[in-house]
Amino acid sequence: MSGPIGSTWNYLGPQLAPFGALLWQQGTAPGPWGFAGEFQDPTGLLYLRARWYDPATGRFLTRDPFPGLAVLPSTQHPYVYVGNNPVNLVDPSGEFIVPLLLAVGVGAAIGGVGGGVGYALAHPGGRPEDYLHDAGFRRAVGVGALSGAVAGGVGFGVGGLVAGLPGLGGAVLGGALTGAAASGAGQAMANVLTPCVKWNAGLDRAMFWGGVTGGIAGSVGWKIGQWRAGRAAVHWPSRPHGAPDHWNTIQQEVQRMAKSGKYSSIFVHKTISTGTGGQVQSRVMPDILARTTTGKYVIVEVVSPSQTYAELQAKMNKIIQMFVGLSVEGRIIQP
Repeated sequence: MSGPIGSTWNYLGPQLAPFGALLWQQGTAPGPWGFAGEFQDPTGLLYLRARWYDPATGRFLTRDPFPGLAVLPSTQHPYVYVGNNPVNLVDPSGEFIVPLLLAVGVGAAIGGVGGGVGYALAHPGGRPEDYLHDAGFRRAVGVGALSGAVAGGVGFGVGGLVAGLPGLGGAVLGGALTGAAASGAGQAMANVLTPCVKWNAGLDRAMFWGGVTGGIAGSVGWKIGQWRAGRAAVHWPSRPHGAPDHWNTIQQEVQRMAKSGKYSSIFVHKTISTGTGGQVQSRVMPDILARTTTGKYVIVEVVSPSQTYAELQAKMNKIIQMFVGLSVEGRIIQP
């Protein structure tokens, strides 16, 4: 992280919980921007235009000016943030209606396109301009859009209720319930808008396949999240430091650590400095500085011809002292 001339940054964070609570951070952030890129005051509260939000509790401090919808009970909670679904949604306005309308709008767009494509496939051979003037085509698009809007709104509400279920099983169950509810609501709306069709025609089949696809999507999303959590981001220096053998040993150790799945970030030859007012009090550059997926720091030093084991041990102790209040592990490797 870089700052103005004369400034010294020792900033390796932050890592946030889903609702924005600070899990850990090394150093001080060089700006007032916090969770979701929003302004954060010194007390940790976020300014979201209509209201202030407390990421530590995952709740707003004042009531939502939008009263919510009776058909979606989760929208009627006056203090909840994005329907308890912060992994997929943000609320820059502080009004719950904004993320809800976004979900409804996306559902309407997908449903409208699906309705139009379905009609074109059932009535092939027409030119694009012919379909645009076809009342049946326009009706299919309208029905699809309304059905998709309902499905998006219901999926948003149910997704907020089941968000946070633990593990793979929770992700599958949450996805299945959300998919079944959204698909069922969309099918019911399409039936209501179609003449001579019972409101519940094909409802069981729609809910079944919605649940299946939702469960699959939930499991895939969970797997991707686990893969991303265990995939280390390696930060290499602009040029190698030290003798070739020393550098090769560092590269081999970094590759081993990256493949282990235990680390979220690995920094090679990163200078760490502490100080205030432009005055550097301490500066050191470990061979490897890594942080695990659980928030623990690991320092690795490789013995080289220019440094003895005792000198590296003293350097290691100096680095560890800079991580005040954090869990740190040191390791020295002899090539």
